[in-house]
Amino acid sequence: MVLEKNILDSLLEWAKVQLSLLGEETNFEIEPLREEASSRKYFRLKLPNKSLVLVSSSSKIDSSLKFASLSSEFLNKGINVPQVYSFDKSQGFMLIEDFGENLYQDLLNEENEQQFYESAFDELIKIQKLNLKYPKKIRSRYALEQMNLFEDWFF
Repeated sequence: MVLEKNILDSLLEWAKVQLSLLGEETNFEIEPLREEASSRKYFRLKLPNKSLVLVSSSSKIDSSLKFASLSSEFLNKGINVPQVYSFDKSQGFMLIEDFGENLYQDLLNEENEQQFYESAFDELIKIQKLNLKYPKKIRSRYALEQMNLFEDWFF
């Protein structure tokens, strides 16, 4: 999915304003992050002293709001998720913490496998213990639609 030029321009202008409000440098390099099975587009903003992730959600603005709300709630409970620094519901834009370029799948080996899986399960257990008002139960029709997306994204 390619981001239209006018949306990308709006996203970059929005990012500069948000960075300024956060007291950050507004000059940055931008690189697209690898695409996943998502309607969101992700970009890494490389600032002089750190990097952040810029997100554009053109079709699922409501899911971005849920992401921002869940992120805050999870962080308050000590669950390791990216912090949302800025969020624009009307445009579906977010500026979030960058956890870096390393993926679990690339770091796993026989020596650390147990440690990584235990850490992941510990986080899942913390999430299960929360009394969340969302996510709501998934209806079977929606679940089927999401499973059918597999073919669109991977074949």
